[in-house]
Amino acid sequence: MALSGGPDSVALLAGLVALRRGAARRRALPLRALHIHHHLQPEADAWARGCRRLGRALGVPVGVHHVEVRRGKGLSLEAEARRARRDAFTAALRPGEALLTAHHLDDQIETLLLMLMRGAGVDGLAAMPAAARFGGGWMLRPLLGVTRDDIEAYVARRRLPTVVDPSNADERFD
Repeated sequence: MALSGGPDSVALLAGLVALRRGAARRRALPLRALHIHHHLQPEADAWARGCRRLGRALGVPVGVHHVEVRRGKGLSLEAEARRARRDAFTAALRPGEALLTAHHLDDQIETLLLMLMRGAGVDGLAAMPAAARFGGGWMLRPLLGVTRDDIEAYVARRRLPTVVDPSNADERFD
């Protein structure tokens, strides 16, 4: 699963660990987390360490993948970070595996609005699918029906450690 260290991915990881514990008698649910280190924020090293620490506490191996985000005139930093992350996930995904991401209902609405503003038409109305082929496996988004507020409440109730990426509040980015 994709683990940024933010409330969304931390909630997903904690939920998956709880599911795995419940399924222990039937069949173990293999689980590993992938953290992408973009080297874009001064706090990025601390975020990677925090993800590893959380993984140890929950009994989930966390791999940290370092990526280079291209920069330059005419390049969107946001789009390039997305591309680098996607490439790293594709390379790390084993055949038949599923990459779970913590996209939620607020992300879905944001994606829909951005697609409509860009003139995506009917295809844009679909926004993000809950399941899609990805690399040699699948990308699954199990939280698309859950709001950010519900996720943050879940994390707060369980006192799970999270990070806040300041670029999420930066209005220069879509």
